Amino acid sequence: MGIVKEIKLRVRNSLKLRKSKRGSLINLQNLPPDCLERIFQHVYTDISNENIIASTITNLNSLFMCAQVNKLWCALSIPVLWRRPFSIALDGKKNAQLINTIISFLSEQEKNILEYQKLKFEPFTSHQFNYLQLIRVLDYDNFIKSVHRWVVRYPNDCKDFTKSRMLTQLLGKVLLKENALSGFKTFNYFRVRTYDNFNFIPLNKLSPNNSFDWLSQLTQLEYRNPHRVNKMNLNEFLDFFSIITSNCNQINNLSLDVRIDDFAIDHSISKLLLN
Repeated sequence: MGIVKEIKLRVRNSLKLRKSKRGSLINLQNLPPDCLERIFQHVYTDISNENIIASTITNLNSLFMCAQVNKLWCALSIPVLWRRPFSIALDGKKNAQLINTIISFLSEQEKNILEYQKLKFEPFTSHQFNYLQLIRVLDYDNFIKSVHRWVVRYPNDCKDFTKSRMLTQLLGKVLLKENALSGFKTFNYFRVRTYDNFNFIPLNKLSPNNSFDWLSQLTQLEYRNPHRVNKMNLNEFLDFFSIITSNCNQINNLSLDVRIDDFAIDHSISKLLLN
């Protein structure tokens, strides 16, 4: 992990050459692309367990600075930055930049809806990458939180939570649509208890045209539901796994955290576990 710390120091010092322990000079800009790519991946995953959020933000900042060095570094670091954009729920300006980028992929008609709802966003003129197609890991709960914070905290200060739900559905649909071909590799579905009085949005409410092609490449699924599954929410629970069993054939890593009241695990879940 020494090279990870080294590259962070280089970035913070405008990429000045530093001496290695052996006394020779290392020019990071001349490293082969595959080496740089692995270094950037280590920069992103070099997380401190003591403060995961602060450590993650620091690493994101380091990668963002790497993306500004030259075209090669940009081409290698941007996919790492966007591989898992909702690993944590950001806030403030950083979250605003993330959500504004996704908003830029909406149609003009959909953007007009936001303007009509008096939601402030920064227009994009062009994209160097299709950022949404770079996403490989989707943290569903953090995605919902991030959109909600964009609406009710910054850059907007809206108390009408229906606007938050509306925007979540718009952005969710465009995000899933852009990943219809490449698909996510990992999907983390963490059912929240209550978040700022904002109701959780079931998965089938976001999929465009009720299509789940974006699940076709899924290899890892983590599902957490702190609510006990009972007669009140059983349909939501079964609907989710019905979608999974119908559209996912490549899952090889499955993690379930479910509390069930007086119900045997449904056949749909059993089928998934046996595949």
